[in-house]
Amino acid sequence: MYFGSNNLVCQTIGPQWEDGTNHTTIENCDFHHNGHCNLEFCGLYSVIKNNFLHNEGWLTNNTGYPVNEYYPDNLAGPSYGKWGHRNFMFQSWNGTYAGTYNLAENNRFGTCGPAAEVAGGESFGVCAPRNIIRYNDMFGSINNNVLFKQGNSEPNTIWADYNTFYNNTIFNAGRYNNSIPPNGLWQGDGIFAPWNINLYVRVGNTVINNIINSTHGHYDIDMDDTRNTIANNFLSASGDPLFVDTYVEDPTSLTRPNLALQASSSCINAGTNLTLAKGSGSGSTSLTVGNALFFQDGTWGSDLARGVTLFPDWIAIGTVDNVVKISSINYNTNVITLASPMTWADNAKIWLYKNSSGVRVLYGRAPDIGAHEFDQR
Repeated sequence: MYFGSNNLVCQTIGPQWEDGTNHTTIENCDFHHNGHCNLEFCGLYSVIKNNFLHNEGWLTNNTGYPVNEYYPDNLAGPSYGKWGHRNFMFQSWNGTYAGTYNLAENNRFGTCGPAAEVAGGESFGVCAPRNIIRYNDMFGSINNNVLFKQGNSEPNTIWADYNTFYNNTIFNAGRYNNSIPPNGLWQGDGIFAPWNINLYVRVGNTVINNIINSTHGHYDIDMDDTRNTIANNFLSASGDPLFVDTYVEDPTSLTRPNLALQASSSCINAGTNLTLAKGSGSGSTSLTVGNALFFQDGTWGSDLARGVTLFPDWIAIGTVDNVVKISSINYNTNVITLASPMTWADNAKIWLYKNSSGVRVLYGRAPDIGAHEFDQR
């Protein structure tokens, strides 16, 4: 299934049991003003990229439903006094899947308001295992910007484990006025993963090389760092990342805020490697790594997009200029088959060099932190 270059009004793609909506590509679309969520995706091996989603207050609650935790959106303009809610969720309704293997890349997950019927207000919900979430701008959430959550009530039904979340930019999370009487509001985080819901704690997620500047929020990251890998992120306490433009007052803007980096940003060349080679190789096309789920091999998504707008990742091995295209990936064994023979040492550092659009994302001596690589040519 392929959706491209359209303005879509769609809340859920995929039935609850994820049958029949696999290998879907959704790209270059605008999702906005869709009730509880702009897009909940229940599928496998799919690609969501280059989209703009915003769900600021637009809905008037005329049902009389009690709202105990949130007041309407206080965003200036036509959104004032209205409800909106979540932008996006990777969903998994079937606990038998070890992973859903979806890619979210180069999207703008913009302003979102509170739900009219329940607590919430997060922009991006991760509710499925083993997905790649990278190079996205996320800004203007009324509560948590990213919520690694468990839907329903069963620990083994819906879970958010073993995802790779890297090189994203999170800005202006928890933007609600927390002083509103009588009790204020739950102040949101940049990334929140509840540590104990029904005795289940999220595990195995990697959160690396992200800019997380919550501005009004509670914490930049509130997540168990003993069961998940959290490393080399540029947080609010790290200083000003020097974005090009931080204007957030127009939730419909395609260009503002512009969260690309200024030339003097300390995030440039500050990114670390994603994984390491396990064993050396000499003229070899078989590369074993610590975690292959930082990368995709161009087989996900719709067959209408493959080779047109979707391409295999390129990686750099050992040095930033020793680059090669990926031919295939075995996620069970963490073996990457390369398109050309390469040579590397044991524990060689591995970086992403080109993304799924074939766009180079590594310049200089190291990758940048955040969703926008500064072109140093």
